[in-house]
Formats: sequence, C-alpha cells, structure tokens
Amino acid sequence: ESLSQALEYLGSSGVVLSVEKKACLQTTLVLACRDNKFHHIKFWGVIKGIQKDYYITQGIKKDEIRDRTTLYSQDCMDWKLLPSVDDELRVKSSLIQGRFTGDPDYVAEHKVTKRLGEGEGSEENTTTVEMKEIDRLA
Repeated sequence: ESLSQALEYLGSSGVVLSVEKKACLQTTLVLACRDNKFHHIKFWGVIKGIQKDYYITQGIKKDEIRDRTTLYSQDCMDWKLLPSVDDELRVKSSLIQGRFTGDPDYVAEHKVTKRLGEGEGSEENTTTVEMKEIDRLA
C-alpha cells in the first residue's frame, strides 16, 4: 500500500492533511525508512491532541511479524521511536482516560481506590497511577 493510498483512506475518515503536510510526509518517511534500514514503512494515521497532534508510522524490516518499529512525529519532519510496550504499560494505559494533550512529557494521573475489609472496620486504600503521555501513546 502506498503512502498516497494511506492518505486517501485517512481522508475518507474525515482527516484531511494539507498539501504541505502530505509533501513533508512523503519526503521524510522515505528518509526514515532509509535511516532506520526498514524494508518498507506504513503510515498509520494521526492521533489528535489538544495542543499538538501525533503522526504515527510503522517501519517494517525483513520479518513482517517480529521486526516492526513504531515511530511518531508532531511536525512530520522529526521522527522518534515510541517506547516498547510491556504488560505494566498495557495495564496502566487501560486506566488512564481522556484526550492526549500533545505533550509527550505530560504525566497523566489516575487514582485507584480499593476497599480493604468489609463493614465498619473496612479501610480504603488509594493509590495513584502515573503515566507519561509518550508511554500511553505506545
């Protein structure tokens, strides 16, 4: 699937990129593919943030299943690696709700309250789950 086809699919879902963004994507994705030694690269789409958006792409090396690397950019010029995802990140990201801000360093919080015991003698234990936006994005 070519980049122009991916952008057409994106447009059919209501997300339209400017001519400048499209040209920038076409140029920088070729460079990202070359620089990271990918076999090919696929543009996934845009995640809208409050302040800035995230453009997501995935580079694929020879092994289509195991050799996938996900990159993001906020300006379609500078592509950065997303962190790898483990089970702890999966659990944390399922707890964090709300929109992305557009700041990769923003730390979102979610309070988890557990009741210990039953009846009048029960106590509440509250813990705060914190997660950087870049980890949630991954």
